[in-house]
Formats: sequence, C-alpha cells, structure tokens
Amino acid sequence: MNRLEALAWNLINQYWKLEVPINLDAIASGMGASVEKIPLGNISGKIDIDGQSPPKIYINSSEFELRQRFTLAHEIGHLALQHGTSFRDTHTNFFTGVTDPREVEANQFAAAVLMPEPAVRYFIDEQRITSTKRLADMFQVSDVALGFRLKNLKII
Repeated sequence: MNRLEALAWNLINQYWKLEVPINLDAIASGMGASVEKIPLGNISGKIDIDGQSPPKIYINSSEFELRQRFTLAHEIGHLALQHGTSFRDTHTNFFTGVTDPREVEANQFAAAVLMPEPAVRYFIDEQRITSTKRLADMFQVSDVALGFRLKNLKII
C-alpha cells in the first residue's frame, strides 16, 4: 500500500462504518471542517484554512452529484495531505492531464477514500459483483472514476 492509500485508509478507518457509499460529510466533520454547497461558477471546489477558524470546504452546487462527491473527497485530500492554506479547484484539476503534484495527490487520495481498496476487492472477490455500473452506483462515483480506480488497483 503506497503512502496515499495508507493515509486514506487510516482516515477512513476513523470514520467508516463499513458501509458504502463512504460518508464524506462525516469525514470532513471529523477533521474539523465545515462543508457548504453553493454556486461557484467555474470552480468545482475550494478549501480555506486560515489557522484562526476551522477549515471551510466549498463545493459547487451547480455540478452533478457524483462530481460534487469527488470534489469533496479531493478537498478533504488537500486538508489531510496538508497542501496549504487555500486551494481553488477548477474542473480542469480533475482530469488525467493535471501536472501539479498536489492536484495529482488530491485526486489519488479522493479515489482511495471514495473507493477503498479493501471494499472494492470485497465486492468483486467475495460478493462476485462484476458489473462496473453496479459498483459505481454502490460507491456513488462515476463510471469513469471507477474505471480509473480498477486500473490503478490492477483489477482490470
């Protein structure tokens, strides 16, 4: 398990009740962050950490629900990975061509939090779920996000 997977797994274990989908609001709250969904224009999400008050995560309420979930997991990643005081993530920060190492890490962290490897393997190996559509629905992620996760875990 690499560093990001281990960090995500440790965080999940603190707040996870072994149910899917993962309750991201419980994780954010457990980390002391508030989450607010508001229209943000071309920004998918942002996190503000000023050191004086609890961290605030803002999610673009205009984007579809699965995008909002990934964005929230991504912003939690910035917080958990201690990437700094303020991030503004446009939708382009979530594509595979992103080169900023902090954005790449936050994306990898988000995937690990939303689709924990032990849970993915359990549903595939033990429950014999082979439908990627069903798995994506269970984890409340997009088919594309699940596909990347399965490739990164070398399941497909």
